[in-house]
Amino acid sequence: APGMSFFVQNLSSGPISPSLAFNEDDKDTDANQVTVFSTYPDFYINSRLYLTSDLQSGNSERDAIGLRFSDDYSTPGSDEDATKLSNPDENYAIVNNGLRSIDNQGLPNLGDEIELSISNYIASDYSLTFVVENKPENLGVFLVDEYLDTETEITANFVYDFNVDQNIPASIAEIRFKLKVDNTTLGTNENTFGSDFNL
Repeated sequence: APGMSFFVQNLSSGPISPSLAFNEDDKDTDANQVTVFSTYPDFYINSRLYLTSDLQSGNSERDAIGLRFSDDYSTPGSDEDATKLSNPDENYAIVNNGLRSIDNQGLPNLGDEIELSISNYIASDYSLTFVVENKPENLGVFLVDEYLDTETEITANFVYDFNVDQNIPASIAEIRFKLKVDNTTLGTNENTFGSDFNL
């Protein structure tokens, strides 16, 4: 459609360079505009990295990633995924056999972990936003912050604010964050637990 664009990844390692040709009769200037990101019916996670000030003022993100889960996909990184294209400043990616912007994986199992990469920080205050849709029941997705040693469940409209300090290597570590899949169903036979204390 008019105004649309896309990237082509060249996987050829042979002596002949692939080519892509558009003929005049391939063009359709009367086509309706289409949505860039189509609706995905299965379990997915979209995440964006913002300068906290940009998020608060409604400005654009610095980078973004997408995870798509289905039994039709293989979990190890492969040609079915979108390789990360580097930015001059912050870079946000999924670590899976290289760095990925969009990673198609099989349905996760309890205990699975997905490493996230963030590099080239240029500021100190950042925010990660997450959209999780079509998640299987009783399956929880948690954001693990290795520097702060915390695990936080990702819920609707989840925003995680964090700081980095260039003088603290663990704070700016590229693999500071990961996603962890766990069971959120808790059960107990002691229904009076917690009835005698206040927070």
